[in-house]
Formats: sequence, C-alpha cells, structure tokens
Amino acid sequence: APNISYQVIVQLLQFSCYSKAVLSGLVTCTGGLTDSLQKASIEALLKYLQISTGTQNDREKMLILDLLWVLQQYKKDDRVIIPALK
Repeated sequence: APNISYQVIVQLLQFSCYSKAVLSGLVTCTGGLTDSLQKASIEALLKYLQISTGTQNDREKMLILDLLWVLQQYKKDDRVIIPALK
C-alpha cells in the first residue's frame, strides 16, 4: 500500500545515510508506470516538505543537495531525470 508506506519511508529523508537512496527511489516512482505509485510518491514528498518545523530551511537544503546528487548519478537515465526535473 504505497499511500501508507511512502508516508513512513519519506521520513528517512531526514537521515543523511538514507536520504539519497530514498529520494532516488521516490523520484523513480514519480516517473513510474502506474498512477498510484506516481501519486503516492509525490504526495508523500510534498507532505514531508510542508511539515513546519524550525529546521525547514535545513530540510529543504538537504533535499536540494540530494536531488542534485540524483541528477548527477542518473544523468543518462530519462526515467529518473525527467521526473526529477518535473
């Protein structure tokens, strides 16, 4: 059930040892073949970003740096690059 599991998995983005792998998985799912995976991954990521805490800027900065890493790591893979840019 991606609607439930992605909400839990996205919380791992706050830990640097997991954030790159989790973000690359979420980005890949947003470019996935099924609408349910696309919708669940986008919703989980947006909800994670909307959580208002004192560390909002740190959270956004870390996410941007990890997104840049994903773009560099998968620069020749359209299945990752196109969803990441969207």
